[in-house]
Amino acid sequence: MAKEVYLAAVGLTKVDLTGHIFSTVFDLFADAYRKALADSSVRSFNGLQVGIMDSEKFENRANIATKVADRLGLTGIPAVRTETASSTGAAAFHDAYYKIASGEFESVLVLGGERMKMVTTEVATSIMSKTVDPEERRFGFTMPALIALVTQAWFRERGIKGRAVTDALARLMNRAHAFGAENPLAAFLAGPSRSRRTTTRAATCRWRLRSRARTAPPSATARRPWY
Repeated sequence: MAKEVYLAAVGLTKVDLTGHIFSTVFDLFADAYRKALADSSVRSFNGLQVGIMDSEKFENRANIATKVADRLGLTGIPAVRTETASSTGAAAFHDAYYKIASGEFESVLVLGGERMKMVTTEVATSIMSKTVDPEERRFGFTMPALIALVTQAWFRERGIKGRAVTDALARLMNRAHAFGAENPLAAFLAGPSRSRRTTTRAATCRWRLRSRARTAPPSATARRPWY
């Protein structure tokens, strides 16, 4: 029987669009670590799970989980890196959950984050494009195009079509902006307009995604993301 698992504390950092708040990725993780400790009585860990994407490219560092453990003074415990593209943070949490549920670990520290502003947008886009299969990239596929295809498949499987699709995506985008507006750590701290203009903009984004997906080659396969 699986062991009961609970979340002891959470430490969040400010979304940095400037690339200047944290001088190193270790500062980023240390800030989140200190905030989590301030919210919990747990002070010892049996393992460290680090979720970070493309550290070799963005940080010029490999084997980064063990380096994070050293910087935080967490010596003598296994430090493992998790990387699954956009779901890297969720996957790291998932891995930690199973380590505890199995009974092998009592407590695991999970850290997740990247500093993508250390390179230009063009370079960052090129780095992240490697998450797409080379054969699909050859036809011009990008992550947004694949996400658009998966989204269309999701609506199709559930028989959702027409205006209902537009309304669903408009509500989703307005909801996301509302969460950001109420979070002082978000990239943009400003309230979303709840006027018709907001819905129109959301619908426009949705149609652009559909248009991009339609230009994809018929032989391409849309894969479902794992979360």
